[in-house]
Amino acid sequence: MTNIQRADLQKFHDSCYLPNESVLVVVGDFKMADMKEIIEKNFGSWKKGSLTSPELPAAPQQRGRHIYLVDRPGSVQSAVKLGNLAIQRSDPDYFPMLLANQILGGSSNSRLFANIREQKGYTYGAYSSFAPRIFPGEFAAEANVRNQ
Repeated sequence: MTNIQRADLQKFHDSCYLPNESVLVVVGDFKMADMKEIIEKNFGSWKKGSLTSPELPAAPQQRGRHIYLVDRPGSVQSAVKLGNLAIQRSDPDYFPMLLANQILGGSSNSRLFANIREQKGYTYGAYSSFAPRIFPGEFAAEANVRNQ
């Protein structure tokens, strides 16, 4: 692997930092004409470019279940974590998955929280998260529970 050079960073900046999907928000006490002049001076020459999506290898396929145990002698709690790849944001199941995650563990009134904290008293909180992106994101659920 070669070191990153200044030219590499410049190429990345020139290809990824384009006004195509940008929004400029200005808030404060100013004169509109003065602000338009400042914006034109600083951003007026910025031209639309062609954005390319990065080509990433396909995520490895999950095969079977895997359990990883990390011994922490003297620890009074166990950190229980579960995770897997999720869907892309463009997936038709995006909104149903958002709702399902909210019900499962997305807040302090979710089923995980109610069962593991309120009913069982094992933890201060148990949650799940769902982070779909342009590429498949992740789903995770976790709780820190008393060892016994």
